[in-house]
Amino acid sequence: MSVDPEEEDVLLSEFEAVLDAPAIRPALEDMVKMDVEADLKEIRKPLPAAPVTAAEIRELFT
Repeated sequence: MSVDPEEEDVLLSEFEAVLDAPAIRPALEDMVKMDVEADLKEIRKPLPAAPVTAAEIRELFT
């Protein structure tokens, strides 16, 4: 299917405008910036106690 040359120019200019437009979402580098302090804070959180002790698990299997 052939396109009218004027219509083709309009479609191509619209396509180029979309490509030239800035991205809507933030750049990948902005999304994955390192936050060492937040990572250390998360690592230092105490782990919750297990609902079952090792002795109870051993008893279940023996």
